[in-house]
Amino acid sequence: MKRSALHSLILAFILSVGFSACEGVSGGPGGSTTSANCGNGTLDSGEVCDDGNRVSGDGCSADCRSTEYCGNNITDIGEECDGEEWCLNCIDTRITGNDQDNDTISNDDEGRLSGIDTDTDGKLDFNDTDSDNDGIPDSVEAGDSDINTPPVDSDGDGIPDFRDPDSDDDGIPDLIETADDADGD
Repeated sequence: MKRSALHSLILAFILSVGFSACEGVSGGPGGSTTSANCGNGTLDSGEVCDDGNRVSGDGCSADCRSTEYCGNNITDIGEECDGEEWCLNCIDTRITGNDQDNDTISNDDEGRLSGIDTDTDGKLDFNDTDSDNDGIPDSVEAGDSDINTPPVDSDGDGIPDFRDPDSDDDGIPDLIETADDADGD
């Protein structure tokens, strides 16, 4: 998949604003704050891990409070739950049906059991109505309203449109193309 320089810049900006905005914010286990030293590569007081960065999904959470494995009683990236009585192997057993977010893409096609979160917004694709955060609802990018058909891959790059930030592979992110395009052409 080709990415334009503009898309890379936009993504870098969003990620840097997102992570810096979370520093020192309450909300970790027990409502505590992130250690000021989190991300320095040294295990400090209040941390259970510190891998030298503030990025989740790499075995140590962005707040240094979780080693990110199923069974640690902390719901990490890629998990639906962890430790609750209705949770089995970090999958929410209360969810039934084939299309949790009603976007006409099956939970299987959205990678429910794999814990896929394409846009890394904390919502797994099977429960996210815009999985790639391109401003186009997954229900539109699905291609039709039948959950039994595979999602459309307009540019044939092996990435379905609902996960592809440049679904027509023209080098312009869908988010930019749709910003001023009221009629969708």
